[in-house]
Amino acid sequence: MQLAALAKELRGMESYCARLVRRGARGHPLHIAENAGLDPISIVTELRNRHAKGEKNAGINVRKGRITNILEENVVW
Repeated sequence: MQLAALAKELRGMESYCARLVRRGARGHPLHIAENAGLDPISIVTELRNRHAKGEKNAGINVRKGRITNILEENVVW
């Protein structure tokens, strides 16, 4: 969401690059859910809904098979 907002503020090549990075990053949650054997559509939909509601620390918990607060789960990228 932040990359999309940034891409709207930037101009020219910088905007294009921000959009490409955003497009690439959008696929990661889908692949994580698929590789964990979860229903990727429902997991990614719930994740995006939570992010839209302001839960920026929401992430896919593959051990529990659901969306949780990744900071509380001690998951750090």
